[in-house]
Amino acid sequence: MESEKPKISLIIVSLLSAIFLSSTLVVTSLSPLSHTWPHNQFGSFEMWIAIGMIIFFYFAQLIVYAMGIDAMRYVMAFSCGVGLLLSGALLLGAFSSLFLINVEHGFIYTVLVLCIATIITNSIWLKMAFHSQMKRRNNEYYM
Repeated sequence: MESEKPKISLIIVSLLSAIFLSSTLVVTSLSPLSHTWPHNQFGSFEMWIAIGMIIFFYFAQLIVYAMGIDAMRYVMAFSCGVGLLLSGALLLGAFSSLFLINVEHGFIYTVLVLCIATIITNSIWLKMAFHSQMKRRNNEYYM
C-alpha cells in the first residue's frame, strides 16, 4: 500500500496539470491573445478540439500508468515538457502584450496566473516522478 501512494499523488498532480492547461486555453481564447491566431476564438470548434485532445492524451497516459506500466512515466514526462513549453510560450506572449504592446485586459492577468500555475504544477510533477528513482539510485551507489 505504501508503494501506491506516490502513484496516486502523481495521478492527482497530472489531473491538476490537465485542468490548468485546459483552463489556460479557455482563458486565452477570451483574452486579446485570441486575435493572434484565427482558430483560437472562444467557443469555436477548434478550441474544443484542442481541449479534447489535451484531455484525451492526459487520460490515455494516466490510464496506462494506473494499470501498472511504470515506463509510462517517460511518455508522461515528454507530455509534461510539451506543457511546460506551451505554458512558457503563452507566458511570454502574455507578458509581451502586457508590457510591450500595452494591452490592459483582465484576462491577460488570468492567463499569466494560469501559465505560472501550470509551470509550477508540471515542475512539481517532474520532481515527483523522478525524485524517488534518483534517491533509490543514490542509495544503491553508496551501499
